[in-house]
Amino acid sequence: PAWKRNLAKSGKRKKTPEERKQERAEEFEQAFNYCESIETPVTVKALAEYMGCSEDTVRNRQKESSSKFWIDGGEVGRK
Repeated sequence: PAWKRNLAKSGKRKKTPEERKQERAEEFEQAFNYCESIETPVTVKALAEYMGCSEDTVRNRQKESSSKFWIDGGEVGRK
């Protein structure tokens, strides 16, 4: 179909789902490291503000990289 060709031409399909997931995990870890250097404990709200997204998005990203981080209430920590 034409729309598939247009996606390929526009460059929006250059990354695989695995690559996008890896980028999101790296972004989450970078945000955590930054927030940890400023305040302890790190909160979901602080991560959301740094990442420019909602608190629900932060929680979803944590679930993707759940082997490295935990969320308890509003606090985030490294396992």
